[in-house]
Amino acid sequence: MDAPEQWLASKNGAQPSKNPPITAFVVLRCEMATIAATSIEELASRPIEALVRALEVRLTAFAVCQIGEGWRLKTGPLDSVLLHFVIGGGGFLEVGETRTPLRRGSIVVVPPGTAKSITGQGAVTNEASAEDSCVLHSAGLLSFRARRSSIDLLIGCASVAVQLGAFDDLISQLSGPLILDVDNAEHYSASFTLLQQELSDPGLGSLVYAECLMKQIIILLLRQHLEEQGAESPLLARLGDSRLLRAVAEVVAQPERAYTVASLAAAAGMSRSGFATRFAERYNQTPMQFVQYVRMHSAARLLRSSEMSIKCLAAAVGYSSRSQFSRTFRSIHGVDPTTFREIADQ
Repeated sequence: MDAPEQWLASKNGAQPSKNPPITAFVVLRCEMATIAATSIEELASRPIEALVRALEVRLTAFAVCQIGEGWRLKTGPLDSVLLHFVIGGGGFLEVGETRTPLRRGSIVVVPPGTAKSITGQGAVTNEASAEDSCVLHSAGLLSFRARRSSIDLLIGCASVAVQLGAFDDLISQLSGPLILDVDNAEHYSASFTLLQQELSDPGLGSLVYAECLMKQIIILLLRQHLEEQGAESPLLARLGDSRLLRAVAEVVAQPERAYTVASLAAAAGMSRSGFATRFAERYNQTPMQFVQYVRMHSAARLLRSSEMSIKCLAAAVGYSSRSQFSRTFRSIHGVDPTTFREIADQ
């Protein structure tokens, strides 16, 4: 048993296991089956549920941070949204003059362009930069070590993007770091326990396994957040007022339908001209441009995740002509669908 696993066992009173239970994955599978059983008509009639179904979470686990008592790990600003999962121990997040406590179960969401430091407990007497303390682990994970001996704080790190149809990353617009504490919530504990066991002693497949666990936690968080705040959520603020939200939800729930500006205006409960004007003002594109982008986004997702033929895929996103679909896809993504799939499979 190596140092991180020994430390976690002593900190959390648990015996490390190389054969963790599969409870978290059983729960996720059951939840996804429940969502899949919901009819399209029900989703279209409930905008927030339709939006939740259309959310795409792309998460890439890439590092484990080990920080000792009295140490500070400094990291410069990056271009992506970063997530830090506090797996064990305690410490602090420092951004500018603000110092925020961290504990097991804390999830730190850091927007792009944010310089930060993470410290262990106690007065800081030693400092390390991320770029100078990086080691590539045999399991494919990077390890950032700001310690000489024992570990005071253990963190799993990932980059994340949350997209909705044609809208860019919904969480990149945060004005500052967001800290969520979920360790006391029963439905998160299984995933955190598995994540703790895996990253304390990484091995073959740890990178993929950690990504699955982190993604499940984020999906649960997003679902809980949207259930509690609905259309008032700051994540959906850029989607406009509730009338536009109804039209947006209909398109992302059923991109294959034959839409017109008039039909979308009816879904929003607005006049055709009023809807078109308001939509363009809010989203910087026409309603039909939005429909096209949603269809192409859905097509890209299907190309990455299925072996569906291009002709069937085109029909699934609302195109009766394969050639028209391919031309439109190339105009949005820069390559034809076949080439896109080949690149995605590499």
